[in-house]
Amino acid sequence: MKAPPAGYTGPKMVILEQNPKSETMQQIADKVLAETQNLKSVSVFLKDKEDGDLTKTMINSMRSKGAKIVELKEFMDRVHLIKTDSEIKNLGLAGKFTEFAFGKIVQEIEEIIEGNKQVKHSAIQKRIEAVLDDTNAMSDFLKNRNMDASFLDFPLPVLIHSGGDFNVHKFQMDSNDSKLQSQAIYINCCGKYCEMSAMASRTLIVNP
Repeated sequence: MKAPPAGYTGPKMVILEQNPKSETMQQIADKVLAETQNLKSVSVFLKDKEDGDLTKTMINSMRSKGAKIVELKEFMDRVHLIKTDSEIKNLGLAGKFTEFAFGKIVQEIEEIIEGNKQVKHSAIQKRIEAVLDDTNAMSDFLKNRNMDASFLDFPLPVLIHSGGDFNVHKFQMDSNDSKLQSQAIYINCCGKYCEMSAMASRTLIVNP
């Protein structure tokens, strides 16, 4: 058991284990649980499933001690619904940036299709994400908006997929190297300003 680091001023906290080196997952779990007494219930925020061997080992060890596992997802969802005035403002600005970037994507796709060009999805992604470094494009967007460009970001990769070989229910980290096809085109764009993000997803049907 360790005390919080020097200068820590947050809620009362005790560090049970930090940076384990050679211990097995079970040894870590046993060491942490040895510091607890009368363990009746433990709150966890798993959301969908247990993630990782340490999490599974800890939960199994707590259950073996008779502890009840309480899922906090519903509580955390309610916490996330609460927004301050500044967060609401920043969310609106993030939405404006997402709208701006999405328009750039559609414009890029239109030019590719109309020019009958062969361009990879990944190349489109790179061009759009590079807009943050485009002084002219950003100056047009920032005009008459009380924003600091250094707080703008794409927290997730810009995704562009087309043709019939993609699955909208299974996100990829980046757009692939397949070339854009003028059929069904899927676009996902997430813009961020300060701590708030806004995402837009659309499937475009070209010449149905």
